[in-house]
Amino acid sequence: MTNKPTKEYPKLKYTADKLSAYYIYDNYCILSIKGGEERTMIFIPDDIKAFRQWLDAHKVRPVKISEL
Repeated sequence: MTNKPTKEYPKLKYTADKLSAYYIYDNYCILSIKGGEERTMIFIPDDIKAFRQWLDAHKVRPVKISEL
């Protein structure tokens, strides 16, 4: 049996199911939010590598530079 990562990430106000896509640059991440008032936000996690793994585990789509 595998452990499924939690939908919450420390200090992030949105759960994984509310995130549409992400772009990581250096030590911060630009997140695209599904619906609601706020459409994008910048998030600076304590551990960018762990955060990316969390996003990937929840199948949040990475944005390629060519899409910007």
